[in-house]
Order: sequence, then C-alpha cells, then structure tokens
Amino acid sequence: MYGPGCRENCSEGCLDGECRGTDGTCQCRDGWKGDRCHLDCEPGFYGPGCAVSCSPNCAGTRCGRSTGLCFSCQSGWTGESCQQADGMPASATGGIVAAGLLIILLVVIIAVVLISRKYGRKEEPGVRNDASHLVKLITIKKFSLSTTPKKGGCS
Repeated sequence: MYGPGCRENCSEGCLDGECRGTDGTCQCRDGWKGDRCHLDCEPGFYGPGCAVSCSPNCAGTRCGRSTGLCFSCQSGWTGESCQQADGMPASATGGIVAAGLLIILLVVIIAVVLISRKYGRKEEPGVRNDASHLVKLITIKKFSLSTTPKKGGCS
C-alpha cells in the first residue's frame, strides 16, 4: 500500500508485492517495467525489465512475459521456445552439430598435412631423411675410415 493514508495498492508487478509507501515505486518482477512496475512487457519481449527478446520462432514473436516460453510456434518449429525444427528430435539436432564439427576438424587436419608437405623440409633426390638411415650411414663411414691404411704403410 502507498500514497496518502496508504489507500492505494502496490502494482501486481512489484517484487513480493511491496512498494515504497510514499509513491508506489518498487523493484519489478520479471515481465514488468516502469517505476511502479505497472506496465507489461511489449510484445516480443520478456524477463527482467522486459529487456530480453522472445524467440524469433514464436508465433507473432509473442511469449510469456516472465519465462520467455512461446504461446505457440511459427510453422515448422516446435518446443517450449520454438527452437527445434518440426519433425526433428533434439538428439538428431545434436548429431547434426557433432557431424558438422567433425567435418570441420577433418578439413583442418587435411589442410595442416598438405601445408606441412608443401612448406616442410625438402628431401634431396636419392637421400633419405629418416634417422635410421643416418645412423647406418654414419656407422659405415666410421668403419671405412678406421680400416683405411694410414700413409707410410703403417697400420
């Protein structure tokens, strides 16, 4: 109650039904606005201060002023907030998203492999760059150097 002699009721939009006794101002419940929380949200909006937009798939973009749940959906959409394509279960939507992410990951991996081959270390024709070949090559060179006779005929 507020006003002279506290004869006026606080707005139904006031949180906990309480308002300032002098002028009726209050903190608003979700779905209400104005200094005395006496104004409904405009069509297409809901929530604290009516600042949140309803789903674009709600019929007429109208939804519950406090919850945001659609009263009805536009053709081709279903669910409480009309976010699910009609005839497609939510699990299928998740599967489609997962498949899309997998394809993107695969494309990135292929691109990395192709780029690394193009700009990676170049191999000289007839020369192998793997470590096992280098170890064998070093061993052969070392052996051939140690068995070569020194100048002067001494071994």
